[in-house]
Amino acid sequence: MKHIGEFEQHLVRNSNIREKVKAVHIFRDKVGCSIPRELTKLEEQLFLSWFSYDYKTIQGFTLYQVFLKNIDTKSIPFEAVFHALLMASVLEPFKIIEVNNDYFVALHLMTNEQSIIKSNLDILYKRDDLVFLRCVPIYDYLFSLHPGFQFNDEKRGALLKHFQNTELSWRTFLKKHAIQFAWNGKTDQE
Repeated sequence: MKHIGEFEQHLVRNSNIREKVKAVHIFRDKVGCSIPRELTKLEEQLFLSWFSYDYKTIQGFTLYQVFLKNIDTKSIPFEAVFHALLMASVLEPFKIIEVNNDYFVALHLMTNEQSIIKSNLDILYKRDDLVFLRCVPIYDYLFSLHPGFQFNDEKRGALLKHFQNTELSWRTFLKKHAIQFAWNGKTDQE
């Protein structure tokens, strides 16, 4: 998608290095990885997803919101809706039910809703995989913005137990805590 590509270019060119360093420290603290080491490619993608849409800058905005302030806002109404969907997007847990050539069907673990999910990326899942995805609704399906972050049954149980012990809505809960459950790197405690 052209718009996502423009945002990613903006992120690379215009991210304040101090803001990124601060975000890396917060991210490492949230996922329990305080030992300095280079992140794997998938861990870096998880960080960038969180950094782009969930991390709040010193001014209290996500980097996507900062991007929207800096682009021409004279757009067609559909684009405004798309921007709102991206701002509200969260990493969501799914269980893969069926895999086809250009889409897959998945069960949302927090709402028990089935969805058809499409992506521009190669689909590398198989039936019963558990995966965190950041999706936006388009017509009658969801569109995944990035490759998924797989997790296991143990993390699934911990996620659902943690959610049941909070009074937050599932969306707010995931905005705050999804990266902890999507993280598959070794933590300092392991």
